[in-house]
Amino acid sequence: MSESPCRPGGFPPAAAGRLTLAELFAGRSQLLVYHFMFGPEWEEGCPHCSFWADGFDRIGIHLLHRDAGLVAISRAPLAKLEAFRKRMGWGFRWLSSAGTDFNLDYQGLPFTQDWVRHHDRYEDG
Repeated sequence: MSESPCRPGGFPPAAAGRLTLAELFAGRSQLLVYHFMFGPEWEEGCPHCSFWADGFDRIGIHLLHRDAGLVAISRAPLAKLEAFRKRMGWGFRWLSSAGTDFNLDYQGLPFTQDWVRHHDRYEDG
């Protein structure tokens, strides 16, 4: 069984290696976790998630004043996340849940590109 944040042994891989849940909090009392849809087989992140992520770096000061931190987590391998983050000019913490039970433990959906395309429509009703 793979490791998850609830189990000893670490959180999804990051550039610095595996992190514990306590390390993700970085000394703060609160942590916001954003599930950024970016599947392992995708070439780039979800356009809607990218829209919201464009503001993540700017809210840092507000989160610090509320003793909170922010981390984004995606299913894609860390190398893909890092390349996309660099392309987009982002600096926020972004981790990969690849090889862990994170998404299942926290009831995250296994988003596919077809799911995103299907839910990219608004219905009038």
